[in-house]
Amino acid sequence: MAPRQIAVSDVLVERDRPRRALVELAQKLAEPDRDSQSTFRLKKTLASDCGATMAMFKIGRLMNEDFPKLGDYIAALMSVFEYARYCGVYLLPRVAEGSVGRLEHRVSVLRNDPFFTVYGSNETDLIDPDSPVVRLRNLAFAGKHPTFFDYDAGLKLVFDDLDMNNIGCTVHSFPETVDVLKMGSLALMPFHYRDPSYPSGIVLFEGDLRCKDSRLGGVERAFWGAHAAVEAASQIAFMITQKFDAITTLTKLVDFNADLVNAIRLVSAGASRDAWVLLIDLDDLKKLNNISYQEGNIQLRRLADTAKASIRPSDMVARWGGDEFAALLRGVGREEALAIADRIRQNYANHIRQGHGVTCSIGVASVDEVIRTRLGGLVGLSGMPYDLMEGVFNEIFSNANTAVQESKHQGKNRVYYFENGVVTPYVPSL
Repeated sequence: MAPRQIAVSDVLVERDRPRRALVELAQKLAEPDRDSQSTFRLKKTLASDCGATMAMFKIGRLMNEDFPKLGDYIAALMSVFEYARYCGVYLLPRVAEGSVGRLEHRVSVLRNDPFFTVYGSNETDLIDPDSPVVRLRNLAFAGKHPTFFDYDAGLKLVFDDLDMNNIGCTVHSFPETVDVLKMGSLALMPFHYRDPSYPSGIVLFEGDLRCKDSRLGGVERAFWGAHAAVEAASQIAFMITQKFDAITTLTKLVDFNADLVNAIRLVSAGASRDAWVLLIDLDDLKKLNNISYQEGNIQLRRLADTAKASIRPSDMVARWGGDEFAALLRGVGREEALAIADRIRQNYANHIRQGHGVTCSIGVASVDEVIRTRLGGLVGLSGMPYDLMEGVFNEIFSNANTAVQESKHQGKNRVYYFENGVVTPYVPSL
């Protein structure tokens, strides 16, 4: 079934309600609105309630939890709102000098209780390209202003800059009919990476973006919903630039290495069946980059999505660097590991792009074989010294790299495995 595209509809906002809320707020803060009856400058934090405080606490706490996939993390963040129906992440790609960058879809999460559905970068973007949301997204990105629309309250909050810690914003009312989404709020949150003067991406939230279980109303409700959206977007920005690979949204190498070390300990202690490392090399990436870097990035993302879809939920795949990926398969035998590797290869090869056949080569190596070669037997969970662990770790990747290099030497688009010092092609059993 094709993903449902988010549509827009007309909703009539009560003409005087937003204006009354701003007047009441000005009276509370003893700062009369000096601009107009429909605009108010907000420079301080408004009073919260238990629901808003708990939402902010949960956003911070989620940073300390381990999420193997970016989509899982986004789904958890969406749960801090009353009913966030949609979240989408867009990044500005690296472009050729002198060209104009265009926001590229990275990941979307759609909520349909009790499930969250994650759509990868190469799947259909859930936002209708003709929707006013796209225009609003581009305006917020180009203007470098995180923007929050609370259509139920008839209010819009525009933050001063990309500094996620700056609460300074302008509150506008909508005293007329406006084009809105079917549900109550829309958050457009551009973020920066390294250069605070220029955005590198934007996060969209849509739905009922009140903080969950909050009983606030009026401007206070919109402020804390916006503040939660800003904080959630900043955490997603951190995750996608620090923990996950920005191009593919795969786990970065540091988490993969930690999981492999743990797998080595479990296998060496006899607490787990064998584990296998797959090195996956995208063939002829240079030819694609000669067409454009965008084309190369498209294929990197496609290979990442193919690998994620081809492995089991208990396995993991990470961006190894350049045109290489690494997958860790735990608790499987040789035939199953090789079958998974060949499934990745076949699924990715069924594609022609820009007149070029796009394939990948895969090398497979066993964790158990290296442990037996180096140790000659099992050790306790904590009995392996660091220098021996480092040697086992490096030899596993050396074996997998030897296998993938042989695959490329033999014509690419093949799976080879390293066993007992010999590199052998995988031939599926009939």
